[in-house]
Amino acid sequence: MSYAGQHLDTVQMYAREAHCRVFLVDYRLSTKAPFPAAQDDSQSALEWVFDNSTQLQVDRKKLILSGDSAGGCLAASCTQMTLDRNAHRQEKINILAQFLIYPVTDCETKTKSAIQFTDTPLWTHDANKIMWDVYLHGSDYKNGIEGASIPEYSSPIHRADFSNLPPAYIEPTEFDPLRDEAYDYGQALEAAAVDVKIVEAKGAVHGYESVSYTHL
Repeated sequence: MSYAGQHLDTVQMYAREAHCRVFLVDYRLSTKAPFPAAQDDSQSALEWVFDNSTQLQVDRKKLILSGDSAGGCLAASCTQMTLDRNAHRQEKINILAQFLIYPVTDCETKTKSAIQFTDTPLWTHDANKIMWDVYLHGSDYKNGIEGASIPEYSSPIHRADFSNLPPAYIEPTEFDPLRDEAYDYGQALEAAAVDVKIVEAKGAVHGYESVSYTHL
């Protein structure tokens, strides 16, 4: 089963068990369209759902943004972009919560876990660095260059002001290069008086919700 198929199964389960509508964004992948393509696609999808909520039978007061891994990065970035864009919208989009599963948040890849986990299943230090090089290809940012400019909304942890962002549930995984940056993002929100719940998946590796351990 492909990752796309597994994600579809997951969101269908969310829809059934939580009795809600789930919109899975088919955003452009960075291998063909680097940043900001996926960010733009995700933000456009969110605004389309909000603007067409009546026809879609969606309660626009109960919008939650969710994503795992790179999708977690997009979900977090969309909450930030939405807050900033609200200043120019006649109808403000209020996100009820952000639900981030082992999210990507930091392009600098300098945390202890980002450096430590070089041979973990599914995701490693090297894969993490390559991902960011591909995602930010074409931008001025180059990892490791002191003072390099990080494109706005590409790397959620580098936001200057985290206040007024929606509450967050964040689920880091124990054996994952992304573990510490997930904690860092949660702590940045907490420092700005945002309600945050962090629940680490002990004994788990990155992507554990999308694959069967019998195939590892």
